[in-house]
Amino acid sequence: MAALFHVYTCARTSDVPILERDLRRSPSIANSDVGLTILWNQPSAAAAYARAMETATADFLVFAHCDVYFPENWFERLAWEVERL
Repeated sequence: MAALFHVYTCARTSDVPILERDLRRSPSIANSDVGLTILWNQPSAAAAYARAMETATADFLVFAHCDVYFPENWFERLAWEVERL
């Protein structure tokens, strides 16, 4: 069964400290409840995300900058909001 959410971000090697400080510390990502794919050194975020969409298996894809932090219960709230729609 596919996961409900999966997060994708484009990053360069120089972004590793930012990724560690923010996105990877997000509770649902840190405890592996939500998958994270880092698309390294891509010439175009749009093209990288388009390729990601072709192979993704999650129901919903979340595209975020590497300096985003998703707080506790953020994905649960997102699931609730999606269900309301």
